[in-house]
Amino acid sequence: MVTVNGQSHLLIQNSIAFLDITDFNDIFSHKQLIDENIASDKIVVFAVIWNSQHIPCNKPQAQKLELYKWLNSLPILSIIVVDTDCYDELLELMMMFDIRLSGKNISIRFPDDDSKFVFNFEERCQLLMGNEINVDGYRNLLKKTLYLDDVYVQRLINQIIDIDDIQNEVQKYVNRIISNKDNYHIKSIIKCFNNYKLLGLKADRKLLLEEEAKQFCALIVKSYLKMRS
Repeated sequence: MVTVNGQSHLLIQNSIAFLDITDFNDIFSHKQLIDENIASDKIVVFAVIWNSQHIPCNKPQAQKLELYKWLNSLPILSIIVVDTDCYDELLELMMMFDIRLSGKNISIRFPDDDSKFVFNFEERCQLLMGNEINVDGYRNLLKKTLYLDDVYVQRLINQIIDIDDIQNEVQKYVNRIISNKDNYHIKSIIKCFNNYKLLGLKADRKLLLEEEAKQFCALIVKSYLKMRS
């Protein structure tokens, strides 16, 4: 990642915007630049790399809500890469993204409850873990810590990657799910994708996004979603 005087800078490579962050504010400080690059069709993926052992705390609810709404309105795919113990506000941030990639040091500490989060964390986990069979399963996870294998099995992360080669690993993952589709096509599918996320458990059960990476792959190859010239 590109840093100057310890500050993160946006790096755009092959239509992916990489941002190395240590705090929520690093995203806010680049939000306008990201929006400008989306508007000019320079990027189709926003990839955030969490690069700190420090866990953010006591961020204003209004600020977190603003970030959540912005991420959920992006017409491009959002990815976060984490390789540390995730709890409290880092866990909240992680679950705001469409896709979650991790190294082998990932763990998740579940909260006592999700009342402090700006979105329905329980519903988010249920959607990712899968349908009604895991509705009660979420409650069994409260106050517990899950490590690499369990986090992956529960589908709370989408893929384990080589953390020493993040940019190439993210690029390979993106290439696999969006292939050679043009930007307009990708944005159209992301808009549909975001609507499903916002509907959550109220969505049509047949369309429900239970594991976002798989569902995104399925959507991206549907011939009827290809944009007509």
